[in-house]
Amino acid sequence: MNFGPLLFLGIFLTFAFAWVGMVFMPSATLKDVKATMVEGSSVSNPHAYTGDQQLGRTVYQRDGCVYCHTQQVRGGHYNNDLERGWGARRSQPQDYIYDRPVLLGTMRTGPDLVNIAARQSSDQWYHTHFYDPQLVTPGSIMAPFRFLYVLRKIENQPSADALKFAYVYVTLAKDDSAVMAGLKAAGFTGIENRGGRWVGAFDLAKRDDLLKVAGVRKVEPYVPDGFEIVPTDDARHLVAYLKCMDHNYEIQAAPAAK
Repeated sequence: MNFGPLLFLGIFLTFAFAWVGMVFMPSATLKDVKATMVEGSSVSNPHAYTGDQQLGRTVYQRDGCVYCHTQQVRGGHYNNDLERGWGARRSQPQDYIYDRPVLLGTMRTGPDLVNIAARQSSDQWYHTHFYDPQLVTPGSIMAPFRFLYVLRKIENQPSADALKFAYVYVTLAKDDSAVMAGLKAAGFTGIENRGGRWVGAFDLAKRDDLLKVAGVRKVEPYVPDGFEIVPTDDARHLVAYLKCMDHNYEIQAAPAAK
């Protein structure tokens, strides 16, 4: 007996039901969901991406941010993102009406980013985080995205958009707790060992103070003297995209299924 046609029909129905349940029904249910206009203004929530933000979204996808970060605030008893401070409410369909494709993500190696703009507003913070994540989040396992930046020699005057890194490298003549305590007492913070040199935040104008700490042999600026680190267009676009990620607005309820 030939079971080919029956097997084909079974496979076809399996995919057909999956398509109806996962594509057609959600589209039919949510087709009337639209942005909500803020009363007394021409502002809508959410708002369409600007050109820079859309380009930044492309960089976000291209460079794999979606592999380690989600864009969805979830509730529940055991995985409550509201308690983590990742949003003022759970994510809703309205939040994604301008997203093609929707970047919900599948893994949280890093924190959720759907409301990152509500937690961080500083361009410098974003750029520092991309260039050297461990500087702003000690112990971070995020890979640096230094290819989004250019280290170049300063010509005449520093560039207006050059990053400001208030960090130094310290090389010790001896590595013990007394020296580390002296560094901290001098104001050297966020200390991390990198191949025998300690890097941390410090006022560059006072770096000679660190040389007075017993056991310190050398103090070097994070960015070599005479050089600067400048963001590329991709870096600026990525920051523009993340700085628009704030979905803590009031939303309309999703329409009931008919």
